Formats: sequence, C-alpha cells, structure tokens
Amino acid sequence: MTIKEAVLKSLEDTQEPTHYKDILKNIQKNNYYDFSDSKTPDLTISGTLTGFIQKGDTRVQRIKNDKGKYLYYLTKNEPNINVKISDISSKLQTKNIYLERDLHKLFSTYLNSKNIFSKTIFHEQSKNSNDNHQKWIHPDMIGIDF
Repeated sequence: MTIKEAVLKSLEDTQEPTHYKDILKNIQKNNYYDFSDSKTPDLTISGTLTGFIQKGDTRVQRIKNDKGKYLYYLTKNEPNINVKISDISSKLQTKNIYLERDLHKLFSTYLNSKNIFSKTIFHEQSKNSNDNHQKWIHPDMIGIDF
C-alpha cells in the first residue's frame, strides 16, 4: 500500500473530520504503511494531505476548526458529517476580515476628529520603472496637525 492509499484508507476508517496526527496514529495502529524509513512520519502525512488539496484531488477535503487547525475528511463521507462541518464553518464566519485599504477611511475619520488632516496616497506602481520590484503593495497615509 502506498502512503496515499494508506491516508485514504485511514480517512475512510475514521468517517469524520480528523487532524493529520490522528490519521498517522490510525495508519500505524492498523499497519497500513511502514514508516521505518521516515524520520518525520507526521510531516509525511501532512504533506500528503496538502498534496491532495493543492492538486485539486476531490476525494479529500479540509476545513479549519475553531483552534485554527485543519481537519481532513473524505468527500464521500460529507453527508454523514455535514452537521459537524456546518457548526465549525458557522463559528468561523463570524470573524470580520478587513483589507488595509478599507481601514484608511475609518482611520482618516478618526484623525479628523482629533483635528489632524490626513491624506491617503495610493502608489500601486512606480512611474519610474516597469520593474516588478517597484510596486507599492500598501498605500501610505500622511497627516498634519497645525
């Protein structure tokens, strides 16, 4: 059995979203794969699971739990674990994510209430060069207080 087959078999055994270290324990317990040559078997499992996700293999899916760790499961087991996944994803959707550009207007309003006049300067690309290293990723903000 290859490492990929062992990971898939272990995910099939667990039938629920599982951390990669628990997948390793299940593989070792059932002797699906021999890790005698591997110095870091847990990282091997993690890398294999990440490979499934990055290559777009639809058999394996992952979600983040409320502690920020990835849990992996088989797509075919999704109907059985759908309640658990929706609980985890609803907790994660309460976080607000703002881009720096979105916060400039709010910060400018705050500075204006303190009698500080501010201006945001957007420099997406330098006019002096077409070099990719001359791009400004974050806008600047200046302020003056009289």
